[in-house]
Amino acid sequence: MKKSLILSSAVFLFGCAWTDVTSIKDPNYYQVQFSRVLVVAAFSDIEYRQDTESAFQRVFEEEGIVAIRSIDMFPPTREVSNEELVDTLLENDIDGALIIAFSDYWTTQSYIPQYSTTRGNASIIGNSIYYSQNTQTFGGYYISKPRVNFELRLYDTQTGNTAWIAKTHTRGNAFAKFNTLVNSLANKSVKTLMEENIISDYSYGQRTETTKTRLNPKSNPQLISAPKTGSVVTPSTRLPNLRKSLPQLDKYSDQQIIEAYKSKHPELKNATDEEIIQILEIKSEK
Repeated sequence: MKKSLILSSAVFLFGCAWTDVTSIKDPNYYQVQFSRVLVVAAFSDIEYRQDTESAFQRVFEEEGIVAIRSIDMFPPTREVSNEELVDTLLENDIDGALIIAFSDYWTTQSYIPQYSTTRGNASIIGNSIYYSQNTQTFGGYYISKPRVNFELRLYDTQTGNTAWIAKTHTRGNAFAKFNTLVNSLANKSVKTLMEENIISDYSYGQRTETTKTRLNPKSNPQLISAPKTGSVVTPSTRLPNLRKSLPQLDKYSDQQIIEAYKSKHPELKNATDEEIIQILEIKSEK
């Protein structure tokens, strides 16, 4: 019994938190899944921003989702134009941006009633009985428990539309620190995204046609790192849409373009040439 009480007390001393999520998915995204997510904690405090983005990145990666912290891609030491922002997202094939915004914070107080325990000890020495006792008093004070609300939005980086939005409420015990709260937030939020089937782990061979067709259709030369040496393109090409949208690639052969794209995207190193061609043509079909 004594051991059980000690263990219970030790658990109580650790910070714990619980999160509730209320979310809604845009009907246009019922058949769309995101697999490369930029995590953006919209906080002015750099430490809080790092901690929050790291928590979400960790949970995403545990689920097999590629997640990038915005503080790594766009460090606060730099000024980034809208054009540079778009180009960077395209270069890294970021299809979704999860914005985490602080909404409200407060604490609730609970009174711990005062109580006492008394322990006595009796001993017999000769014909005398000696008794001693020790009284300990506990409680008689208030404890504060943190409460925090966030708003989360998952944006489609190709259209700028909101694909998913959520309101969250996180409550911690008296020992919960900020990291405790955001770890709970990240775990519950990512779990909700998975349950609502709006994110999935990236596997080229398993991606649905719906997911493939939502790849960025805009022309962007930075999607391909062209080789230093060029060659004359033969009249027959397997990349007609790409060449039409990016005429500057005419001096490169199909194979050079395919190899350059594979080099730019290591996760596709095992993809066949036909699969790379399909990706490039989808990207440039509009």
